[in-house]
Order: sequence, then C-alpha cells, then structure tokens
Amino acid sequence: MAKTASKRELDNYYRDHWVEIDSERLRRYDEMFRVPPERVDALLKPLSLSKGHRVLDFGCGPGFVATEIARKVGPNGTVHAVDVNREFVAKAQVISEAAGISERLTAHHIEDETLPIGTGTLDRAFAKNVLEYVPEVLNTLKEKGVQIHRWNKDILDTLKTAWLEVVEEESAKDADFKRAWESLSSFRKDIKVWQSLGYLN
Repeated sequence: MAKTASKRELDNYYRDHWVEIDSERLRRYDEMFRVPPERVDALLKPLSLSKGHRVLDFGCGPGFVATEIARKVGPNGTVHAVDVNREFVAKAQVISEAAGISERLTAHHIEDETLPIGTGTLDRAFAKNVLEYVPEVLNTLKEKGVQIHRWNKDILDTLKTAWLEVVEEESAKDADFKRAWESLSSFRKDIKVWQSLGYLN
C-alpha cells in the first residue's frame, strides 16, 4: 500500500529535502553549484566586498561561493559558511583547505535558521536559493536593516538553465516529482495572469 504523506511532512518537505541528500543528487549539486571564474565578480558585485569584511554565506552548499568570498575579503577577513546539510558543510571546509584560505573560512552545520555567531559580528550576508525556506524571511531581514539586491539577468539566466536541467533529470525518473513540478508550473503561469490584471502585487 502506498504511503500518503502527512500535512506536517508536506509542510516541511521543501526544507527537509536539503537535510538528507542521496549521493547521486549530491554529485549533481557539486557540479551545478560551481562558479565559473568569469562569473565570480558579477555574482558577488552586489555585496560590495572589501578586505577585512566579515561575511555570512547562509545556505552555503558545497562551499564554492563561500571560498570565492574568502578570497575577496583577504587574510584579515572572515567567512562563516552555514548549511543544514552535513555533507555540504564538510565539503565546504575541504574546498577552503584546498584553496589555501581555510584560516579565514569556518563552516557550520545548523539545524534551523539560528546562526552560531554573535549579533553585530557581520558586515555582509550572502544567500542563494535558500531564503525561500526561511519563515518570514523578508520581514526579518528588513527589520535588521539588510539591503536586498537582485542579480543581473546574465546570472539569473545561468541559474535558471541549471535548475531546469535538474528538473528534467528528476522528472524523468520520479513521477511524483514530475507531477509536483507540473502543478507548480501551472500555478506560476496562472498567477502571472492575475498579476497582469492588477489583482495581486
């Protein structure tokens, strides 16, 4: 008999599926999250990084971006790379060691949005593909005085292409994933119509 997911399981799915990741999906993410050298400056430009900055990479994944940030802030800077996935955290530390900047990058495993660093100890915060998993994130960030920047079209197009490749692979082997993606895509299409008519903003 097929198991039906409880409401609690469904409510937590979009966060929990990052906590436990099978080896094949880890391999794909390892490739997908790499940052081409020619795109590093464009990706990090909104941060306006300076030497000596203390930076948080919230949802660091395998640590590729955190390592690039550590290069930018120099030997007197500090990077805190945090993630809910233990394998990502371990990989981030390995990558920073291979890059020779591990003394300025610390990888932390977290179990929720509580950060293992003190208040007022950061100059910048970076988050990619993670804020949608944090409850009331926009209000929380604005209350703390965080300025939110949008990436340029080139970066957004690259991320979208990589994501759609993952969607195609997952849809081909998982009927439930395919059905969920088609439902979400249909919803997004419908919501754009209502937005264009001025009913939602």
